[in-house]
Amino acid sequence: MNMKKLLCVALALSTAVIPTVAEASEGSADSGEKIIIWAATTDVKDIMDNYFAKEYPDVPYEIQLYSGNDYMQKLDAVLASDSAEHPDIISAEVSYGKRYISTVNATTSLYNIGIDEEELSVLTPAVIDFMRDENGEPMGVSWQVTPGGLFYRRSIAEKYFGVKTPEEFQKLVCDWDTFTETAQKLKELSGNEVKMIATCDDFLNPFLNGSRAQSWVVDDQLVIDDAVDELMNMTKEFYDNGYTQETAHWSTGWYQTLVEDKTLCYLLPTWGLNYQLEPNCTAADGTTSYGDWGIVQPPVPYTWGGTWLLNTSKDDTKSENIAKIMRYIISEEFQVAYAQDTGDFVSNITAQQKVSETCSSEFLNGQNHYEVFAAVAASVNPEIQSEYDGTIQGFLQNAALTPYMQGELEKDEAIDAFKDEVSLYYGSDIMVD
Repeated sequence: MNMKKLLCVALALSTAVIPTVAEASEGSADSGEKIIIWAATTDVKDIMDNYFAKEYPDVPYEIQLYSGNDYMQKLDAVLASDSAEHPDIISAEVSYGKRYISTVNATTSLYNIGIDEEELSVLTPAVIDFMRDENGEPMGVSWQVTPGGLFYRRSIAEKYFGVKTPEEFQKLVCDWDTFTETAQKLKELSGNEVKMIATCDDFLNPFLNGSRAQSWVVDDQLVIDDAVDELMNMTKEFYDNGYTQETAHWSTGWYQTLVEDKTLCYLLPTWGLNYQLEPNCTAADGTTSYGDWGIVQPPVPYTWGGTWLLNTSKDDTKSENIAKIMRYIISEEFQVAYAQDTGDFVSNITAQQKVSETCSSEFLNGQNHYEVFAAVAASVNPEIQSEYDGTIQGFLQNAALTPYMQGELEKDEAIDAFKDEVSLYYGSDIMVD
């Protein structure tokens, strides 16, 4: 994927279908034998056109790009039917991929196209485990892993805390209690001029996709994990004590903080480096924070985003070519090239190691971010992910977390408002106490 494109661009795209057909080499199969791929981001097209097609010019395929809600609406209608429009492969984000794995006859196990566990063992385990069905069978692959990191401004850390290296700074954010103490000290030392974070949005994924121990729904019952209470307490404390710039992710104010010298930390995943921080760290007048950044492990390991290719074909004659695509996507050769070209953090373990040997980011003052992300990725827990994540977490943020943080609702009232949203949306499918 790159999730950033889904998060920041998809809403601006037209809802019209944008079909893209790969150039067929001379003597290739006719259109009826093409592998039909549906996607919601341009990453899949880039990978297929610029990498796969050069390696397998005789494998015909067609990519259909959809945007925003139009994509999921089309998938909902087509995957549960025998429509002639049925795709052979779909891209799916982590927030809704499980939804289609849980839909009867929508996706097909990779075992059915000849891909076994030994082949998949080259990947960071969570990548496969995220997209297993209830029987434990793998339904898709991804070329990337999206563990979270903690990015920080080196000059601010040195000015107020006297630390010059990431190793020194790591001690200031090693857990949430220490993180909060550092925020308090920063406020005091800077005379309230510099904030610990730009937005409390930064806490969502570390708590909900890191600290949470249980899935949102267990035995058809809504589960409000202890991490939800911890998240609400954390955001409230930071908001009330003025440890945040009070911006929101991807807002004008948030981007402005990347240039100014008034914010210390940013909790973002792999794609935050190359698609949020680096491209937006320089103002129109040339003022820049480029090279003044570092990265360390977050207080808890977490993940944020990710794109998978799921096998949805109902045509057994296409299995061989679908398997070629899946195998290529997880191959060391492709992933090393893709990582070197894009900076994305890839899923093949050997590819990670090879890239890490020479990885150095000028934006991060020469630091090797692959080493940090690899350590976090190894600790990510995929078992808490479910088909409900994207929807329910949206309800939590909008109905409970933000109103509570801003003092509009008491905590109990906020939780009740959240439960009401879940109950209204899912009805009898999910029991809510």
